[in-house]
Amino acid sequence: MFERRPYLLNNTIQKYSWGMSGKNAFIPKLLGITLEKNEPSAELWMGGHPSAPSKIYLFDSWINLNDVIRDFPVEILGQKIFEKFGSQLPFLFKVLSAAQPLSIQVHPNKTQAEELNSKDPEHYPDKNHKPEIAIAIDELKMLVGFKTIQEFDALFERFPGFRSFFRITKAELKNVLLMNAEDQKLFLRNILKKLFDHSIKQSPSYFTLVEGLRNKIVNQLEYDNLDEAEILFHDLYPKFNNDLGLVLLLMMNFTTLEKGEAIFTPAGVPHAYIQGNIIECMANSDNVIRAGLTLKFKDVDSLKNIIDYSFGIPEKVKSSGDKKHLIFKTAAEEFEVHYLSLSAGQNLQYFCNDNPTIGILTEGEIQITWENDSQLYLFSKGQSFLLPASLNECKFQAVTKSKLYLSGLPQL
Repeated sequence: MFERRPYLLNNTIQKYSWGMSGKNAFIPKLLGITLEKNEPSAELWMGGHPSAPSKIYLFDSWINLNDVIRDFPVEILGQKIFEKFGSQLPFLFKVLSAAQPLSIQVHPNKTQAEELNSKDPEHYPDKNHKPEIAIAIDELKMLVGFKTIQEFDALFERFPGFRSFFRITKAELKNVLLMNAEDQKLFLRNILKKLFDHSIKQSPSYFTLVEGLRNKIVNQLEYDNLDEAEILFHDLYPKFNNDLGLVLLLMMNFTTLEKGEAIFTPAGVPHAYIQGNIIECMANSDNVIRAGLTLKFKDVDSLKNIIDYSFGIPEKVKSSGDKKHLIFKTAAEEFEVHYLSLSAGQNLQYFCNDNPTIGILTEGEIQITWENDSQLYLFSKGQSFLLPASLNECKFQAVTKSKLYLSGLPQL
């Protein structure tokens, strides 16, 4: 028999090389654990993705969350979610901690994901799309989307090698500035496809472009006069040399999310987290199409047909609510994220609304009570939990000053 109550979760830490390591690594400090010396901790996965499903404490043992959902789908997911998404949790919830840049990447839409999975299941392990939200716990530096045509004009002026490679004169680029948005997008698509094709072929003109950029940034410009993207190129060149990502990062927007700010990345939008700690939530997928800044598998051939050739930075997600309870909604139907900040003694009533919720406490200690406060569990910093849809409602009460993030679903 499945009980309507909160359940403690045990989650996998992904130890990707770009994650933080050492005594100040964010995820081990959050969880109150110690990893082996210099072992990186990059992501904490909370959910049911088959690559690293959480375990739930049930019947006095740790059980694969997907096995429990299979046995009790309506109790955990709720009737509407079960009917819409089947017997799987629709979202994947993460804590992500980057000490070094991640790859420049895009995620496919559902149709593209199905095609990629059918063609190459080793590198594209599921059939789902991967829209995602990132919420800065402290600060996040990232690359996202392409610069505007006006910014390309300035970029080509600073690095004439771009003009030579793309065979475009100053006058021709000035004419592009006068075009409408759709024609500018077509121009961007054409020049980037040329860049992608030449990088795949490793053509002499591509090597000349990269070498020219390297020579200008490393040898000619004063380090103190470099912007953030150029500094990134300077610092990463010894590791990546002729990698496409070094060229792309100069053509993308370098931006910073301050603490509490959020950004939503839909399918096709190129992005790369550079450094920082975030809460991340996405549709239940691990499909990543990499362009560069990585030693992992890159698939530029697929990427050039999937990438969004729009320019500009996606708008930051505007939260609703108050300082005690913020809600981050996006265009995604698989998730929404709640942020609770409670002073000692404060409480908040939470309604599951026949949806599952996963939560993680990033600061403090809370009591979760239910059934008119007749039942309670105590959770401490770093612990995560599942609130099944059948719980209906519960109350969070802060024993000490507490902060927690919850991932649930929008109302269907």
